[in-house]
Amino acid sequence: MFRSDQYTVATELNYIPVSGVVAEDVIKVTRSGKDIRITEFDSSPVNTDIYSFQWYGISTEITLPVNMYIITVFNSVIGGVQRIVKYEIGSVVGRDYTFTFTNGTNIASYTSKLGDVTEDIRDALITALEAVSWGFTITVTPISTNQIYIEIDGTGDFGYYIGRATYKTGYYCTINSEDYLIYYDDDFSAYPTLPGINASYDFTDLTLMDDGIEAYLDDPTTTNTFSETLEGVSAISSIPGEDTVPNQFCVIENTEQRVYFWETLGFGENIKIYQK
Repeated sequence: MFRSDQYTVATELNYIPVSGVVAEDVIKVTRSGKDIRITEFDSSPVNTDIYSFQWYGISTEITLPVNMYIITVFNSVIGGVQRIVKYEIGSVVGRDYTFTFTNGTNIASYTSKLGDVTEDIRDALITALEAVSWGFTITVTPISTNQIYIEIDGTGDFGYYIGRATYKTGYYCTINSEDYLIYYDDDFSAYPTLPGINASYDFTDLTLMDDGIEAYLDDPTTTNTFSETLEGVSAISSIPGEDTVPNQFCVIENTEQRVYFWETLGFGENIKIYQK
């Protein structure tokens, strides 16, 4: 059984976007009715900068265990300048949950560890709160085993939440102004250790990140950070482009779902692809 799909060139590029095409199953490609031979990209390597990245985010779009919470149990303002707030931490503590207080861009947080009890969370959050320069003075006092009493000298206030932290790391490169993922790993408690970069990579093994590295890594979070470091140079082979497709040939690229040609296609040209 055979299938054919026709695509019309809407943007003049040296490739046309396709859908559902498997290179190994393509038996013929035509350009405006003329048969075009199929080949592979020139494998001549191109030296490319390789970057490592670290992304940290806390997602609050999670279901918490019963009785895991932070709530305000008392909140008052004295004389319009001093706020007194008492927070309570729930009786249940799970591993790798991040308890966070915020004010503007300032953050105090603690990620629970195996064996933590409510008092451990309370004490760790007090330490974190006292370590931050909030822009106003606070006095923090522990109460019982699961409450924090905060006197705020000024008009400041805190937001708070419990979330799941994620540490993402890996390698990527930029080819023809587009970002490609080379290696990726993540963990809930710390950045995983990266392997060393390879001397070479094949383009077909890379993952295109349509809107760039940061958009690719992003997920619903209340806060995240991103950093990158130039690690070195690797040779990338089989990079698509006009110079890597022989004259009168085309190359079918599975990962990006594109068919590349040896020259720029004209507006309105028809490309037909036959698959088995």
